[in-house]
Amino acid sequence: MTLVQSTLGHTGNFELVTTNPAAGHRGFTHRFRNNDDAALPWVFAGQFFRADHVVRHPMLHFDRRTRTLHLVAAMQFPGGAQALGYVVRGDGPTWTWALPEALPGTDARDLGGPAVLLPRSGGGLDVFAPRTDAGLRRLSLELGGWRDRGVTLATLGRIDAVAGVHASLGAIELIVRRGTRLEHVRLPDASSAGWSAPVRIADGAIGRAAVIQSRFGARGNLELVFADTAGGLSFAFCDSSTLRWSDPVRVLASVGVVGGSDPDETSVGLVQSNFGTPGRGNLEVVLQRGGACWFTWRQDAPPWRWAPPVRIAEAVVDGPTVLRGPGRLSDRLAADVDLRQGLLWQTGTGALRSYDEWTPAQRDRLDALEQRLREAGPDLGWAARLELGLRCPDVASNLSLRRRPDGPRCLFLTADQAFDLYAAHVAHAFALEATGAVPWSIVDLPAAERHELLASPRYHAIILPDAVGLGSEPYYPAHIRPGRDYQLPARVQNTAGPMGLCCDPRVGYWFLRGLARTSGVDLVASTEAQTMANLIAWVSQNLGHGGDGTDSTDAYFIAHAELRDRLIAEHRDFTGGSSWTGLFAPAGCHSAANLLHDLARSVNIPLLVAGISDTGLHAGLLFRWNRTDPRICHHVDDVYIANGLVPCFPVDAAGVMLDAAATARHVFDVAFAPPIDLSRFGFHHAASYEPWYRVSFDSADYGARAGYWPSLDATTAYTLEHRIRMASWRRFLELRCPDGLTERELLRINRGFLLMPFTEVRAIADAAVAAAGDCDVLAARVGAWRAASGGDTWVDRRP
Repeated sequence: MTLVQSTLGHTGNFELVTTNPAAGHRGFTHRFRNNDDAALPWVFAGQFFRADHVVRHPMLHFDRRTRTLHLVAAMQFPGGAQALGYVVRGDGPTWTWALPEALPGTDARDLGGPAVLLPRSGGGLDVFAPRTDAGLRRLSLELGGWRDRGVTLATLGRIDAVAGVHASLGAIELIVRRGTRLEHVRLPDASSAGWSAPVRIADGAIGRAAVIQSRFGARGNLELVFADTAGGLSFAFCDSSTLRWSDPVRVLASVGVVGGSDPDETSVGLVQSNFGTPGRGNLEVVLQRGGACWFTWRQDAPPWRWAPPVRIAEAVVDGPTVLRGPGRLSDRLAADVDLRQGLLWQTGTGALRSYDEWTPAQRDRLDALEQRLREAGPDLGWAARLELGLRCPDVASNLSLRRRPDGPRCLFLTADQAFDLYAAHVAHAFALEATGAVPWSIVDLPAAERHELLASPRYHAIILPDAVGLGSEPYYPAHIRPGRDYQLPARVQNTAGPMGLCCDPRVGYWFLRGLARTSGVDLVASTEAQTMANLIAWVSQNLGHGGDGTDSTDAYFIAHAELRDRLIAEHRDFTGGSSWTGLFAPAGCHSAANLLHDLARSVNIPLLVAGISDTGLHAGLLFRWNRTDPRICHHVDDVYIANGLVPCFPVDAAGVMLDAAATARHVFDVAFAPPIDLSRFGFHHAASYEPWYRVSFDSADYGARAGYWPSLDATTAYTLEHRIRMASWRRFLELRCPDGLTERELLRINRGFLLMPFTEVRAIADAAVAAAGDCDVLAARVGAWRAASGGDTWVDRRP
């Protein structure tokens, strides 16, 4: 466990990485303290590699030059290999951790205790890791990568834990624990012949201590904090001018006896922050005991008072197990402070209230809804037509009095309606968790993604009394009051009209499970990714683009405001003049993005609606944007039939037709690309996901701005190449049959922007034709699909 202060945010957040020993050390947990928030809240940022890696003794460093987090830990990798692992988290926009890599030359013998990760003043990193037999393994990160520098301090025998710092004058200062004794050893500089003899600091230490070089003293004292076997923490410092240590002083005895001898059970993090006196700074300390963490700080001037410890995280045996236990939801939430802090209700005045600040009536309402859903059975009340008694708004009476100058009319909610809508969705999310209705867990979601499910500003927005750009005349109905009531977020009211209402969250769940579709096909798979693949593949065949004019009327908004109404198949004319029977996206990518967002959220999969330009011209979606494998759909129109991006001939590299599950994943992989795919075409990713559509009305949550393309040509090149990779572009395949496909013709069609080598394109075309049978079979299928779709768009209607 390590505590560092980053430069993220205006003030600089505190970053904390821990493990959960009670859960078998599966993965690690990242939290940060938002130092820009006056309340200084600790925020759960997510659990990482929980399914794949056993992680022990994580040590953290923040590189101020690159704004990246670097982590070294003892790891058991998939397959059982054990070694020191190295992980890096990038500087936005997705804030994802790269996959761990094993450090060279390390194995299980180097996992004897917590390692220390030391940044060098000139750049690079040093790692010292206790061996199971004797001494420390030393590695260095240099320009050419990691270098194994062998074993050092073997003469000290078994070292149980180590802490250290690269001092300002070039010395390496290490604090080693042997048994319960803490000792100081130092390497004066790079040219030194060897380490100094160990100097005793204290007895009665346990776990991993923490040491820093502070801004106190003439040369920067060494400040040491360690867990004391007698209870609480002890503090000592070393005068860097004399190299003499003070006698340890016990502090924070109220934390109690830490107990145990496993270094994982007890660990200390220490940093000198920019809080306090300018030029000095308070000492900030975190103590981990098992899965529980306490935070305290010491003022940077006499009388050097220590603040009472505050518990910032609690030991949880296994989050999903706790949430799936019996009893009221409020009792189960008592075991997980991170979930309680993530349950955010925004009052009509804009104030955010976490679960512990809710009124008793609000907590009781959430309890009652979750219990009703949990007891409804696996179908959540579909067969019994169970009603939840929700205060759903009447759309006609809650519409705005007139249109905004920049778009359609808005849909408003009273305070009671807004809380019921929010509480129903949160209860639904926890009911899915409690019953195991979906195989994944909201406990594993990073905070930013969990926010999409559990924070009320993602469901509705407050109303400002002085609407910018609308003058003084109210545009909301007479029974709606600013400062008390709400409206739907702007991302669903932009050009799509107020069609973003989902009062009963079960509607999307029933739809995906096949209960509300005539086919009865269940689209929920064993993973989030395959479920998204199934959903996107289904949408690619069953969703049409809007734009015939009648979809902008108030009557249409009223009839299609609810999610259940948006999921009713109907016969419409969509852009391009072709007749379409199926689901309908009245404002194209904007309303399609929100439809997919609502469907995914109904099975606890968070998506982020995103724009791809400064003006919000097109809408996209982000999936797993805060994890190690983010995906970006830069334009949702590319998902469905409106743009002809439909998998007619999905084949593998050998030309063999893919089965249904592989086809769905193939569609998804093309439509939702890794960020690097977009970067190849010059896409400029946003540094952070800020609101993307700066409009003149007063509602919040416009969706995120994912970035922008350098030109429309770049967008075209990206889209065309991906269609070719899917072997589904009609003209591309027709050129292959029977006249052949030439590089000149291909470049003409692609306006010269295709980046794929022609030989690779030709191989895909050949494989696609071979998978069809031959050119005659292909021509017959083209004719059949044209007849089925009423135009040139290919639609694969095979079961």
